[in-house]
Amino acid sequence: MKTKKQKKIQSKNGITLIALIITIIILLILAGITIYQITENGILEKTKNAKNQSEKSAATEIMQLKITSIQIAGYAENKEMPTLQYASDKLCEDDEIEYVELTKQEASIQKKDIGESKSIFTKLKAYPYQFEIDDHLRLASIDGVKVADANTGTITGGEKKSDIISKLDIAVTVKGTKITINLTPEATDSSKILGYHYFAVNKNNTNEILADITKSSTCTIKGNTASQYSVYAIAYDIYNGYIISEVKNDIVTTSINVELGNKFDKYIYIDATNGNDTSGNGTKQSPYKTLDKIADSGIIENDYSYGIVLKDGTYSLTKKIFELQNCNKSINIIGNRQNTILQVHDLYENSGGGSKKYNVNLYRLVWNGTYGGCNTMFLSTKIKLYNVGFKLDFNSVDYSYFISAVDESSNYEFFNCTLTKKIANLCSVQGSGTAMKLTNCYGGFTSGYATANSIWNYQTNYITDTPNVDSTTYEIKDSDSVWKDVGTGKDLDDSTADLGVYGGEYSWEYKDDID
Repeated sequence: MKTKKQKKIQSKNGITLIALIITIIILLILAGITIYQITENGILEKTKNAKNQSEKSAATEIMQLKITSIQIAGYAENKEMPTLQYASDKLCEDDEIEYVELTKQEASIQKKDIGESKSIFTKLKAYPYQFEIDDHLRLASIDGVKVADANTGTITGGEKKSDIISKLDIAVTVKGTKITINLTPEATDSSKILGYHYFAVNKNNTNEILADITKSSTCTIKGNTASQYSVYAIAYDIYNGYIISEVKNDIVTTSINVELGNKFDKYIYIDATNGNDTSGNGTKQSPYKTLDKIADSGIIENDYSYGIVLKDGTYSLTKKIFELQNCNKSINIIGNRQNTILQVHDLYENSGGGSKKYNVNLYRLVWNGTYGGCNTMFLSTKIKLYNVGFKLDFNSVDYSYFISAVDESSNYEFFNCTLTKKIANLCSVQGSGTAMKLTNCYGGFTSGYATANSIWNYQTNYITDTPNVDSTTYEIKDSDSVWKDVGTGKDLDDSTADLGVYGGEYSWEYKDDID
């Protein structure tokens, strides 16, 4: 006979088992509901729909871009918007297109006369959607679903080329080989302007058609030296309507001459990637690898100025360059803008070393200072720096970074240089000589020992505690009014000098004739 305790345990176990069974049943029901929701009406279906919509959007964007490109090509060739026949022929030449036909039932890529047809059908090989393009060169439908006006639900049509943009004024300026186009659209709703196409057609060589596409109403196209162009633009609204600006004729670019390619007596080429200090001979075809190589006996001779051409890469600037034994003119180190990095640790820190027999000049490169101590660049050698971007990997120096070591005028001169951040005590002068000179410089320069801003900023510069400079390209992002056309002298295009590395005689904007 069971005791009360045993009956109680048995009853409790029975309740527990029933509860477990009920829990399992509930879980199975919930699982069934969840699986149903996922597979039939839920997450999987929504995910699938989202994926399909994303793919359709991607395909539509590709097709729209192809139509726009056809419009550009047609207008550039014939000075009028192309016909549906022209679009059909161009699509047949496109390797990404599967077919171009007049009806939904056909499927061929062969060119054909479309006659009076009001639309064509086409498909991308990589996507399953069929696109209809109408005789206004607009997407009329996708898989049979009409592309509707987002506001009215109707297809935009009619003879008017754009119901949104009524006028497109154009203004053109030229600086050297740069053609800058500024557009002023008149639109009922500027938010519905999809973007702009810009064209510059060489009047002496009509095969040269320069074009750009952007959402911005300002564009700069770089033409060829001393050429004459006709310039115009097209604005598109979101319904693929368009309006064309007037044509600006006789836009003439000017010749840009940079003299680094024939400025010096001899040239030595150095390539950090492909050069070799053992087997190389310093020519274009067989360059050296390191900058220090020119300090080897017999390479540098008296009575010659040397152009030291650094290919893209990183190089060390050491004391050897300032202690050449047989040099009495100049060493001129030439880089390729932001692609050439000159790493400098320190040179004669607080000691005033280096030769006074020759000068060292730097052109169009990045000076990467990796250390700032006590009078870090303490040199007797005169140095001029042209269009140098300064990347200084320290925040301050104990005394001065650049300091003149001799009692004579201006050991350091900076022309169109850019400093990306403020450095305490960047420049100073030792003794009673003339202070450091800056011309058309921008950035966080500061004066140090025995140097007054009123002296060393003797020409136009913009010195700021908070420089706004692109860290890769060294382009100034500050207001145009503080650096454009405000310097001393001229830029290469004969305009008033800009500040920073993109202005002046050795502007980063132009490639010289070294190569």
